Amino acid sequence: MPDRTRLGAFLVLLGSIVLAPVTTVRAGEEAHVPLEVEVVTFNIRYGTANDGANAWPHRREAVLDYLDDCDADFIGLQEALSMQSDLVNARLEGDYDMIIRTREKKDGEGEATPLLYRRDRWRLDPERHGTFWLSETPDVPASRSWQTSLPRIATWGRFEDRSTGRPVWVFNTHFDHRSAAARLGAARLIASRIARLVPAQEPVIVMGDLNATPESPPLATLLSGGGRPEAALVDAWRISNPAPAPECTFNGWGPGLDGRRIDHVLVRKGAEVKRSSIVRRFVEGRPISDHWPVDATVTFPATVTTETGQDDGS
Repeated sequence: MPDRTRLGAFLVLLGSIVLAPVTTVRAGEEAHVPLEVEVVTFNIRYGTANDGANAWPHRREAVLDYLDDCDADFIGLQEALSMQSDLVNARLEGDYDMIIRTREKKDGEGEATPLLYRRDRWRLDPERHGTFWLSETPDVPASRSWQTSLPRIATWGRFEDRSTGRPVWVFNTHFDHRSAAARLGAARLIASRIARLVPAQEPVIVMGDLNATPESPPLATLLSGGGRPEAALVDAWRISNPAPAPECTFNGWGPGLDGRRIDHVLVRKGAEVKRSSIVRRFVEGRPISDHWPVDATVTFPATVTTETGQDDGS
């Protein structure tokens, strides 16, 4: 090819490169991929209850085996006394770390709502995690409101996926079993915390024993975000199981095929629920707790977080 021809071809190629649309990403912008998360919520029944053949010593190993087998990203427990939490921590310490604070004024006394997370996948935000009380003074230990019979708490954290940097906020809680006003107040408090703390584009999971059925005012409050669209949630089990199906989670030590569904996994609106199930595990023909565990696999969609705006090349 003559030199002049080569030069003309080079100039045409150079022009196409220079004139092609240019998109750059400034500092502070993060392109994200879909985020799949597996969670389990499980009320393990407090270990000093006078439950006869169902007492903790008779089912302890079965509970620990289930938790060891489930391999979830996050596990939320309820009714865990310190001696039970210590056993769970010791059994799972090779794979999980735990956030825990008991509900009484002195830490270590009474029940907790421990939140476990896989340490190989998730990094806990050191500034954004802890426990608050389900009351009008949520930062006061052992505080109670709305005729609640006992102090109630929520344990929470913001976590980052180690491979992608994508965050997820997880709240694990246990609502009062007697006071309807307390359950509604707790739902409003959690909805307000989500609205205040969590950026609108970041994934949220709320799980626990809510002592409330799907049609109840506390669930309606959480699903609506307490009137705040940015805090609205969806019921993972209902999305995964739209047709009528046995949905009992509180079994009362019975077979548990019918009854109330009061243990829930709720996720931020817009998430894809791939599956959710009520897990029925037995030891010598008896349930491993008076509540069945509930699990869910959820995918949060890809997003782009923009702090400074996209550079369009102008």
